[in-house]
Amino acid sequence: MSSVFGDTRRGYELANSRYIREIDDTLPLQLGTVNLECDTSMTATNFEAMCSAMVVNQSTKKLSMLLEMDPEESATSQLWWKWLAYALFSKRARACSALESLALVRVGSMSVAHVEAFASILASDHPEEVLFGCSRGILNDRDATIKAGALIHNKLNNRGQPPRGSHTLSFQTPIISARIFGDDGSSEWVNVLVPGYGRCYVQRTDLTRHDTFAVSCHGVTDLKIEFERDADSISDGLPNLLAAIGSSLKSLTIDISGIDMDVNAIVRNCPDLEELSLGGGDMMDVRFNFSVYHAKNLPIPDLTLDWDDIVALANTLVIADSPVAKCVRRLRVHLIDQWAAWGVIVADRNNRPAFQAGLRALLDMLAVNKYLEYLDVVVPFGHFIYLEDFRRHHMEPINRSHTLSMDTKIAFLSAITRRSKLPEQKIQKRISTRSAHATRPLSELNQNVISAIFAFCSPACAAPGVYT
Repeated sequence: MSSVFGDTRRGYELANSRYIREIDDTLPLQLGTVNLECDTSMTATNFEAMCSAMVVNQSTKKLSMLLEMDPEESATSQLWWKWLAYALFSKRARACSALESLALVRVGSMSVAHVEAFASILASDHPEEVLFGCSRGILNDRDATIKAGALIHNKLNNRGQPPRGSHTLSFQTPIISARIFGDDGSSEWVNVLVPGYGRCYVQRTDLTRHDTFAVSCHGVTDLKIEFERDADSISDGLPNLLAAIGSSLKSLTIDISGIDMDVNAIVRNCPDLEELSLGGGDMMDVRFNFSVYHAKNLPIPDLTLDWDDIVALANTLVIADSPVAKCVRRLRVHLIDQWAAWGVIVADRNNRPAFQAGLRALLDMLAVNKYLEYLDVVVPFGHFIYLEDFRRHHMEPINRSHTLSMDTKIAFLSAITRRSKLPEQKIQKRISTRSAHATRPLSELNQNVISAIFAFCSPACAAPGVYT
């Protein structure tokens, strides 16, 4: 694991060659997205070793973890959540890890008790001691480098001691991201968290203290959570989890199948959230964008959404001043029972009036709503009524502008500055013309006018599409 989540980034000369295009980043990451599958056969020791490497990750910004927890093994799940807190969201992780985007998929158990254990690690000033149940050390926890050739005891018993006759590890190169904890200040051997190996014993003379090498990132800002669908799972700790880590999130995706989620509670726990995607619903999947409120430094109002009524949702999206209409950017509507055996459809004879009413309500909404970027209507095969009516709305302009690039803004400002500094030419009275005395409008613009131009000069973008 230490080789996967390396604690140093590649140099420029290793990241570029004549066989690949040149990379602009001076310290590029080596990997795109790392996918980890953690099933119930994974031991606590291996999970500990993995997380000890993840906390100093310098190889990827994107991580996906399959967490196949057994709801009946609560103690094991609680230990996993403690280590996840340390590896992904702790103070050390924010200081040392390059991770920004995280997906937790097929989560088997997230109870209130698990999240309380998770939060205890985030709140602790000495999380390593809490993880291993160590007594408080006399010396503060600190980062250190393990010297090349040092003896490392990585097999410890239940008391945290190396068994008699146990083998040791030794490396030809130094390990720079070790963490000393629970140090009494006098013992010959010291507790050290070694990336990829977990808790180890190292001789004090083989350790060199150094300051934490902070990286230029702000921790996980993009989070996706999906619970196990094929078996019973526990999800009642989700609101508490968002309360613990929501302040740093910019983007959040939750699969809400089988769980009850309050959109307004999510927004309150994640005050800086820019985008919220809620998928897996029986009738609809929704993506919200709150930039219209953040841009004006306004609080996000309460969002009232009826998850089981397509007509009610469409009627809400028609109201121009509705917070839901302003925030819903992408919508997928399911008018088919995708979980029923053999694809049993809801558009049978008994439901046909409601089926058609939902489609008509969506069409009426498209004629008015200018915020929705994308609409996908899933219907049973052979029930393509109103298909041509929906196609007429494909690629229609909407009330959203493209963001001006910094290059465009600089070019505009440089043109204004240059024109305002042009020397006035002396023009004889006899040959003076109206154009010669005309003022230069660009040079007369003040800061407020320029700000308004930047806000409104971008063209409205076309909706990506309407699909059925």
